[in-house]
Amino acid sequence: MKLIAIKNFPQSFFVCAYSAFLLVSCNSASEKEESNLKDKTEVIIPRISVKNITLNNSAVIDGEIVYSVVKDVSFSKSGKLEIGDIQLLVGTHFKFNELLVKLNIEEAFKELAQSKLSFSKNIQSFEEQIEKKVPSELNKWKNFEADLTPSKRLPEFPTIYTELEKALIIEDDIYILFSKIKNQESEIEQYFYLAPFDGIITGVFKKKNALIERNQTVIKIAKNDVFNAEFVVSKTDYEALKKPVNIDFLDKYNHLIGLGKIKKAVELNSDMKLICSFQKINGKEIVNKQLIRISLPISKTKGCYLPKEAILSNQVIMLKNGKKNKIPISIINAKDDLVFVTGLKDGMIVLLR
Repeated sequence: MKLIAIKNFPQSFFVCAYSAFLLVSCNSASEKEESNLKDKTEVIIPRISVKNITLNNSAVIDGEIVYSVVKDVSFSKSGKLEIGDIQLLVGTHFKFNELLVKLNIEEAFKELAQSKLSFSKNIQSFEEQIEKKVPSELNKWKNFEADLTPSKRLPEFPTIYTELEKALIIEDDIYILFSKIKNQESEIEQYFYLAPFDGIITGVFKKKNALIERNQTVIKIAKNDVFNAEFVVSKTDYEALKKPVNIDFLDKYNHLIGLGKIKKAVELNSDMKLICSFQKINGKEIVNKQLIRISLPISKTKGCYLPKEAILSNQVIMLKNGKKNKIPISIINAKDDLVFVTGLKDGMIVLLR
């Protein structure tokens, strides 16, 4: 029995060894396949899952401040230009009723002085009639005559108390002559231009001693504390700006400096020019042509932030069922390396480039 066992030992050893070899070989192949599979799955494509949020966003539109009250200074007469109480320079400030400019009135003044001298003689003859027929009224006419001087404005016409005095005035054409001189004075007033408000010179078109034609613009003036705000906006933004009662106006640092509303809108092809009233906040300094901004009403937009590398030509690549698809998106704004976009649904897988 022992001999048989010894004879059979090598055969059973080889059977066992062969079985062990096969087992080791299979395990080795399996481990290799797992290793290869593991190597393949380690090539991970960066991706991000879409999660939309609601973003409050607003836009800022640049415009400028302009004077609201602007006037062209001209004369209804022709003549030689003379300077008034201020310098004719752009940026010169003036006060209400200051003499800004005038025309030479030498000839007109001579005519007025001659008319007053002639009228004075008429009054002297008239006084003789008053002294005879209504002596109680003589002194007021004497005082009136004394004020008839070229350097003074025509005095007020005396008050008439009696029908006889009234008849004498009509007979001697006294009131008609008075009215003619009054008209001459009014004509001379048109040779002077007094400031209609506190303001500033914004344009100078004629210099001293220049010959001025009727209705020709000499200077341009503006009220220095009343402004408008002007903007060019899209029609969509115009519709948004029409809704609020007041519009917020900001300076270049986006600080609130005033409030207002749309006064006028002018269509410019696809855009709108807005002329807005402007009421500055106390303590804020405002100058003409200053940069000003409109803060559009806040709107809500649903979208998500994506890294910039996920976007190319307003598109992203979405992974679905192992396939890649290009999806168009709309870019709303950018913040650092992130871009806020709309057009994607929650749960979408977006590949990063």
